[in-house]
Amino acid sequence: MLAGIFSSYADELKGRVNDSKTNESLVGVNIIIKGTTKGTVTDVNGNYTLNNVPQESVILFSFLGYQTKEVAYTGQDEINVQLESGSLELGDVIVTIQAQGQRKAINDQVGSVTVSNMISGEQMKEVPDANAAESIGRIAGVSIKRSSGEGDQVVVRGMQPNLNLVTVNGVRMPSTDQNNNAVGLAGISQYMLDGIEVRKSLTAQDDADVVGAIVDLKLATAPEDLKINAIVENMYNGLTNSFNSYRASLQGSNRFFNNKLGVIAQINAESVDRSRERLSASYGRDNRESSNEGVYLQSGGFQLHEIRRERYSANVIADYRLPQGKIQFNTIYNLFNEDRWEKNYNVAVGTQPGITKQQNSIISNNSTFVSSLRLETKVFNFADFDFGASFTNGLRNDPGNNRLTFHYNKSGESPISDKFLENTYGKTAYEIIPNINEQPASYLIDALSQEDVEFQQQEITLQTNLKLPFKISDGFSGKVKIGGKMRFKDRSYDSNLLGGIVTGGDAKIVINAFADAMPEYSWLPRQYNDLVNASPLYERGWEQSILDDRVLLKDFASRNNVDHMLNTMVDRRFEDVGIFLTNPESSASDYDGSERLTAAYFMTDLNIGRKLSINAGLRYEEERTTYSGHGVKQELDRKLTQVNQLGPNERVNQFLLPSVNVKFQYLKWADIRLAYSQSLARPGYYSFIPRYYRDFRRSMINPAGNMNLEPSRSENLDLILSFYNKYIGLFTIGGFYKEISDFYYVRNFKVIDEEADNLVHGYEDLTISKGQSVMVWFNSPEPSSIRGAEFDLQTSFWYLPKPFNGLVLNANFSLMESKSQYYESRLEKEYYGTRPWEFKDVRVDTILTRRLIDQPDFTMNVSLGYDYKGFSVRLAYNYQGDAMAWKGNRPEDDGYTHSYQRWDLSLNQKLPVKGLSMQLLVNNLTGITDKQYQYARKFITYEEFYGASGSLGIRYSF
Repeated sequence: MLAGIFSSYADELKGRVNDSKTNESLVGVNIIIKGTTKGTVTDVNGNYTLNNVPQESVILFSFLGYQTKEVAYTGQDEINVQLESGSLELGDVIVTIQAQGQRKAINDQVGSVTVSNMISGEQMKEVPDANAAESIGRIAGVSIKRSSGEGDQVVVRGMQPNLNLVTVNGVRMPSTDQNNNAVGLAGISQYMLDGIEVRKSLTAQDDADVVGAIVDLKLATAPEDLKINAIVENMYNGLTNSFNSYRASLQGSNRFFNNKLGVIAQINAESVDRSRERLSASYGRDNRESSNEGVYLQSGGFQLHEIRRERYSANVIADYRLPQGKIQFNTIYNLFNEDRWEKNYNVAVGTQPGITKQQNSIISNNSTFVSSLRLETKVFNFADFDFGASFTNGLRNDPGNNRLTFHYNKSGESPISDKFLENTYGKTAYEIIPNINEQPASYLIDALSQEDVEFQQQEITLQTNLKLPFKISDGFSGKVKIGGKMRFKDRSYDSNLLGGIVTGGDAKIVINAFADAMPEYSWLPRQYNDLVNASPLYERGWEQSILDDRVLLKDFASRNNVDHMLNTMVDRRFEDVGIFLTNPESSASDYDGSERLTAAYFMTDLNIGRKLSINAGLRYEEERTTYSGHGVKQELDRKLTQVNQLGPNERVNQFLLPSVNVKFQYLKWADIRLAYSQSLARPGYYSFIPRYYRDFRRSMINPAGNMNLEPSRSENLDLILSFYNKYIGLFTIGGFYKEISDFYYVRNFKVIDEEADNLVHGYEDLTISKGQSVMVWFNSPEPSSIRGAEFDLQTSFWYLPKPFNGLVLNANFSLMESKSQYYESRLEKEYYGTRPWEFKDVRVDTILTRRLIDQPDFTMNVSLGYDYKGFSVRLAYNYQGDAMAWKGNRPEDDGYTHSYQRWDLSLNQKLPVKGLSMQLLVNNLTGITDKQYQYARKFITYEEFYGASGSLGIRYSF
């Protein structure tokens, strides 16, 4: 019987479905034997297979927004079809450029059994965003973490970037973040992509370390005939009022050997000014006050960062069509460099008021390499078999980050008004500015350092899958899929820090050393205190107003002088002077190790009639991590500081993870989807690598790694209703719920009993003194949860009278609410005996409920596009509600990002020359700033200005 079930597929009809105009593959096309319920849909490459087709039957090909096509079957092995835009019901309808891109995304989404959102390549190219991250930010439930106003990392359904997975054609992107696997998307050009899928529900064949979503960046396969696309853009920065940025892309593709071999090659280059101005502030709170009247200002910082980012990428994609399958090869290389010159003006207004000026010269080089090979073929003439191998490499190299700090001479009058210092309760950082009394040329060299950083991650993945189709009856068929994966990963991080404090030594000896090494400067001490004057390093005549002209910066060192001085000191070391020594504390961040993942799964796709589709499966994963780190015990005399090698420590985690996705199409134009899965949230590396850092007070100043930390486990539930037809477009409404057990957090408490409390951190060679802090990562005994609702509408108004029939609308909004359990501890006095002045310190432990980090309560996107003949325009609005930025020791100490709303504009105009067009992109039209607050969101802790930006370019398509 089993043999009969599978052997019935020996004779089959196969083919491919393309768009008649673009010749691009169509995904999710419905293919039905007319007069029956038997059918199938096209896959991601537009291919389909239909088994047991009766002779002299008619095959129907239907797709939303395309004309239905009927083809007679007379026994042929292959039927390839090209569908034409429009619908027979629509009559003479012109489908606009943006509507075509929207329609393709809708069809991809409707054709999937999972809960997912799609962005088509046409949408990304016709009216583009600044980069791929900004495009993903238009999707329901997605918020963006930005850097200098540019989208970088994605937060999906309130889950931090490291809880989402970024892939390219299913291959994991390497990370250049030493702490976790989060992938920055600022270096990904949207012009290299053919679309993006954000998959919010999982199947058993997916990697399990996903709580938010899988973001799959899709690459195209070469269409027939020669195709060339070229884009050149000049870019504008509104903050610096400069046009010194550019972006360029060149892509070519063709097919050879009777269309069997297809090749796409592309190169991208970009150099962009991402300068920013920032305010930062810190506050304290008098706990004797029950309201925010007890909040007082401690410091304020005012920063100008001149940032130049360069992106270079190249990719080659080749596919070769076999008689029963294909071979595909992808190679992508991305280089993302950042050159940063920071001028930081910091004012302390506490018990020791003062001013420091810090100058940082930073160069960071980040590269990612992704290469994969995939074979798809038939075995036994009816089963689908595929094998894939991939290699990825992520590398970050910061070759000499130089830092030089000046401090204001305190021998004269206070640099800040005494009247202001009398009461800083309720004050904000901006109020410091008019109360500064600094005098020109009164700064001294305080500290200097140079740090070299190198991080590398390499990963090799092997995987194979076997798919067996079966049929019980005409109304009950499906596929059984089994597969496995092995992944080998190596990671290492190495930081080398040299530096010291100038003011801590004998000024005359320091000056003599400086004069000997750098005679081109006039190293004269201040007469009244014999300290080293900073004025020889000043950039003469430089001054600049920042933060809406509220702060004037001047008397900073030039970058050339900072780099020259630090490089000279590295060469000379000055160890005999005692101011430029190797800093052993940097070893606390260093680590190296490896990971091995073994996974296997069983999954089935069931089609019950034409209305019900079920995907169900079970996944097994075993992860082994082996890492070594360092323990650092700092002493006042740096030469006595101890650095201990820790590890290697091996962790083994095993999980069985079920998943099920159900799609019930109860009407021709509506379906309901239900999804359940279990997935994992693997902790950041510093949370489980053996490491600690104890300062000279015998206190931990950053969290120690917990070598027994467990991954969190998430149960994910989705319920989505979808409605679609030629008038609605696509409208979805639904909700989701996630419950996360063993959520990891930092446990922070004061030591009371040295013997007992030092058992908590788990390091036998480490003792934290009484009254000092222990900070260590732990799994929460209580589960965390998040729930939300999403609404999404994608439609066009083709049915309106001209000229309104060119309008295209995309709108979505999401509501979210989360609860997470955080450990809190405080010391209280417990009195005993007959005399009330006898007491002992007692630690009181509590679990407080707060929001998840980075989770906004509300997101909304609205974009309105319009096409008329060769003209396209889109106005887009993005809103992100506030989110918890960090967790304080008490609820009132928590920090929050301010809500964020932004307008972007894209225009495209075809020119009289065939294939030539002009495009304009303007980001952040209103010049909105990023802000963070503390203490009931009334006290600003951070504000970043980056202004509006834009680009004007020429595009050629052949």
